[in-house]
Amino acid sequence: ALTIDNLLAPGARPAFDAALRAEHARWLEQHADAIDNPDNFNRMWPFAPSDNVGLTDLGVLVKYQPYEIAPYAWGQPELLIPYDRLRDILRPQFLPPKS
Repeated sequence: ALTIDNLLAPGARPAFDAALRAEHARWLEQHADAIDNPDNFNRMWPFAPSDNVGLTDLGVLVKYQPYEIAPYAWGQPELLIPYDRLRDILRPQFLPPKS
């Protein structure tokens, strides 16, 4: 089984977490209409890094448990980081060829 440590280039964990944080911010913007009070939301469900990742045809999919970064009613949140944002973060063998 692949782990996040197998996928990332040496020393790239901070860059991966930054890309994940940016994707989390985009995800929150997409759900802004469902968030009554952003400060309260961020206090109750702050960003959290995750090692629960998988490779897809579009990028790295990061999955969270219910209530980890959002209310239980939102289900199991998934954040997708496209490969083009991971070019210097993932090991080259896990990146698709450039088109």
